[in-house]
Amino acid sequence: MTYNRAISRKGAESPIRRQKAQDNSRRRGGNGRAKAAESRLESNAAELLEILYFVHDKGISAIGATMRGQLTRTQAAILWLIRSEGENSRNMLRKEVAKRLHNWFDLGNPAITTSLQALSEPPLRLVRLVGNAHSGREKRVLLTAKGDRFVASMAERGQRLVRELMSELEESLSEDEIASGLDFLRASVSFFQKIYPVRAKPRIVQ
Repeated sequence: MTYNRAISRKGAESPIRRQKAQDNSRRRGGNGRAKAAESRLESNAAELLEILYFVHDKGISAIGATMRGQLTRTQAAILWLIRSEGENSRNMLRKEVAKRLHNWFDLGNPAITTSLQALSEPPLRLVRLVGNAHSGREKRVLLTAKGDRFVASMAERGQRLVRELMSELEESLSEDEIASGLDFLRASVSFFQKIYPVRAKPRIVQ
């Protein structure tokens, strides 16, 4: 009798035990998938960091050297800053130019003044320093007609190099893969603009 009751109790408990075993199995499977996803995220983040650093160090340097021609890095940065963030892509307050260059290159005012003087004097004459209508103490940096043409040539040289990059990518990647990569980069730009806002969105040359 005791034996039969034990069998009966065991039989009654079996479905519950099976359910618990299944639940435990699902939890272990869920934990395993979560850990695998976390591992992939960490691996992708580590690789992306290396890529971004390389692009910042080598890619941007190569593009900058191609675009600036005979100008120094600081001189080219001044022109491109005015083109990207200046009023009508033609002029910008000198103090704003100085602020951005200090943030980018940790330059002091004397170095910035030297670069602006070189850009405004022969043989370059790519900018002019003019008075600001709203403040007699402030100056504006204005692109000359020659400066306008030079900035256009900078954009053309930069785009030519990027077209070479795209041509090489097309040899190993499909159009959809390239489009997905561009979508990823646009989303990345949005993220960095949120954590490090800029005053104005750069104008894209078609």
